[in-house]
Formats: sequence, structure tokens, C-alpha cells
Amino acid sequence: MENGLKDIFKYDTYCGNVLNTNKRQNGRLMWLYLRYWELTVELKKFKRVEKALLEK
Repeated sequence: MENGLKDIFKYDTYCGNVLNTNKRQNGRLMWLYLRYWELTVELKKFKRVEKALLEK
């Protein structure tokens, strides 16, 4: 997660660009990482459930 935050602040320059008037582009790398982190958490949750079911 720390590396992702560093990437966001390093490469996500849409918000910092004065000429950017398209609000739909603002922070798009941030939203991409957020979705990735959500999916990672969900995957871990399903793996825990699978492990619990297979142990029974």
C-alpha cells in the first residue's frame, strides 16, 4: 500500500495540472489503486473463507 501511495503522489499529476478542466480525470490513478486495494481485501476474505470450509 505504501508503494501505491508513493506512485499516486509521483505519477498522478492530473489534479496538479492548472490546464486540466476535465473533473472526470482528476485523481484517476488514485481511484484505480483504491479499486485494486478493495479487490485485494475481498480476495483475502474469500481465501480465508475457503480455507475455513476446506478444514471442516
